[in-house]
Amino acid sequence: RLLFVPKSRKCLEETRNTEKENNDVICRNTHMNCALLRHP
Repeated sequence: RLLFVPKSRKCLEETRNTEKENNDVICRNTHMNCALLRHP
């Protein structure tokens, strides 16, 4: 699944949900996207 993160809060929420699904790869990718949005 590809997660789109328009807002930092949304990013954190998606990351937490992914962690619950034990999907480390997507979770890390989402976290990285969040960092990129905060620090372009």
